[in-house]
Amino acid sequence: MEEIKLKEMAEKLIKQHKDSFKELDELDKEIHSSVETPVVDDILTWSRKAAGLGNLISKSAAKLNGVRKREHSVKYIELKLKAEIDNIKFVATVGDKEAMNHVAQIRIAEKILDSYYESAKTIISICRMHLGVAESDKQITATL
Repeated sequence: MEEIKLKEMAEKLIKQHKDSFKELDELDKEIHSSVETPVVDDILTWSRKAAGLGNLISKSAAKLNGVRKREHSVKYIELKLKAEIDNIKFVATVGDKEAMNHVAQIRIAEKILDSYYESAKTIISICRMHLGVAESDKQITATL
């Protein structure tokens, strides 16, 4: 696949997830701006949102990962075959570097998606922590 097509694919996927990125950013701010321990309903809502958004983002990241690996291999083999046809010594590290440059835009988009997926996982962890605190508070209140 041509580099321009790879770039367009990467940009398209990032653009498709702009709203998801914004929602995760807003969710993160909402969770961190909460001074008191939030109520269980809020925690569950946050967790569900983060899980859903993370799932969508994860699927796109996996798709890009597969495309990146395939296109890297194809480009590497093309370079190697071209060198053989032209009777030029093929240097593997040079070929690998050129193949990596060929898929650079895909790799960047994949890293952006991965970072938001990690953000969703962090939000879920924070929600679990809040649920533990809420449950602990509930047990303490019940004993009083």
